Amino acid sequence: MMKKNRLIIVVLGILLVVINACNKETPDPENPFDTIQDSNNTNTTDTVNKTSLLGLHRNIFSTKCAVPGCHDGNFE
Repeated sequence: MMKKNRLIIVVLGILLVVINACNKETPDPENPFDTIQDSNNTNTTDTVNKTSLLGLHRNIFSTKCAVPGCHDGNFE
């Protein structure tokens, strides 16, 4: 009798796991960065001295990437 009860509990547990695994997947949330229009076509001249702290930050330390779209938020 004890083995029969354990078997029933195991079978019910397996059925519960299988039924729970059959849930529909939810769609990915909307990416808020998809609507941003990035225009790098500004024709302004930079008058910052390249040897100043601001010039070093703009030309050396600022985040840049050679791959377009690398840092646009399209990843988890």
